[in-house]
Amino acid sequence: MDNKDKLASIENLKKAAEKAKEENYEGKLEIKDVVLDLLLFFLRVAIAFGWMMLMLLLISFVSLGYLHFKIENMVIASVVTAVIVGAYNIYKMILKYRK
Repeated sequence: MDNKDKLASIENLKKAAEKAKEENYEGKLEIKDVVLDLLLFFLRVAIAFGWMMLMLLLISFVSLGYLHFKIENMVIASVVTAVIVGAYNIYKMILKYRK
């Protein structure tokens, strides 16, 4: 690309940005964005629960009885971790959509 093409591309981008600003596109809330955020929220919480459970199981197996955790305690610790991750994600979503 030569300089004329680059300048034309930059001008086109500026015009598109101005048009989007005039239409107030930034303030629109689309349903697909909300659904995607909710799906990612549940995915993150599930991953946090699974990761903590897996780590506690591995620690229990590797330590061969020195650090033996009951399965009930592992589930409780995993749920607490998932709740903390979920609360953080809800906080971030509130900040995102409050704008």
